[in-house]
Amino acid sequence: YDAFVAGTDTTLMGYETYAKILTFEGPFPYPNHKNFVFTRKNRQTADYVEFISENIAGFVQDLKQENGKN
Repeated sequence: YDAFVAGTDTTLMGYETYAKILTFEGPFPYPNHKNFVFTRKNRQTADYVEFISENIAGFVQDLKQENGKN
């Protein structure tokens, strides 16, 4: 898993997954990644993540056009 994560620079997750991660002991697991959390609600900003409430498919398509790791 560590090798996989090292080959990435971005995470995408739903809000429920993000909320579960926050219950884990220790620091946020992806502090050096761009982290996008998809949600239907407007959320306040949070450390390490950007909340996305727009169309998921369109967002991901645009994201794939940017430079970065897989």
